[in-house]
Amino acid sequence: MYEDVCYKKSYLTEVVVRVDLATPIVSFEKNLSSKLVNSISKSFPIAEPLDTVGHQFQLGSDGDVKKSEMHRKQWNFFGKKREKQLGINNTSVFIQHKKYSKFEVLKDEFKMAIEAIDKEHIGAMAQRVGLRYVNNFAIDGVNLKEWKKFISEELLSTQTFFDNTNNINSLTRLFHIVELKYTDIDVRFQFGFPNPDFPAIMKRPIFVMDIDAYAQIMHPITESLQFVDVAHRHIQKLFEESITDELRRKMNA
Repeated sequence: MYEDVCYKKSYLTEVVVRVDLATPIVSFEKNLSSKLVNSISKSFPIAEPLDTVGHQFQLGSDGDVKKSEMHRKQWNFFGKKREKQLGINNTSVFIQHKKYSKFEVLKDEFKMAIEAIDKEHIGAMAQRVGLRYVNNFAIDGVNLKEWKKFISEELLSTQTFFDNTNNINSLTRLFHIVELKYTDIDVRFQFGFPNPDFPAIMKRPIFVMDIDAYAQIMHPITESLQFVDVAHRHIQKLFEESITDELRRKMNA
């Protein structure tokens, strides 16, 4: 229904697709093959590997808390203008776009990465795959009472309650979390006014729409694309149902 929708202006600040591996690929802790790097560098030419350190705490039988360090290699690759990032470690693969164009570009990059990995580690399995879109609608000159011009009134219903009780000018935050379950996809929908000045009273109402669709099911890594397609359809439908024609006109101006 919304397959051909593409806006000239986007309020997206982050788009991420990620797959978590069911079993760590041990070789990624030391290096990536030249074939894999060559495949990646076509879309992500800047390579910057990073050593990360994590801490694990464990309660011993004697009651003492024991701390151990976990070292992990993160293989980071960036676009020419650092507008996007591909990250690989021994347990996950992700692509993050800070400057988003369209889903097909992200999908092709993700396909390239997981197919390149599968060629070297045939039969690699995934345990989770997710797609996340974060919109920050920062529209100048719009106060809390005027947001119904851009966002569905049903989503703003709690705002109306506080408006009716004369507490709208005392709000410091108004944010909601909704969990949805479909056949193979779960959706976590976060929306509202988180308030960048919290805990001060809200002076700059920025509406955030954060939609994370994911599948937690064991599957070959090459099948992750199927789940990403379904996740995108759910995200796009929920997004379109959440906005008004006035906002659509604004994004196409």
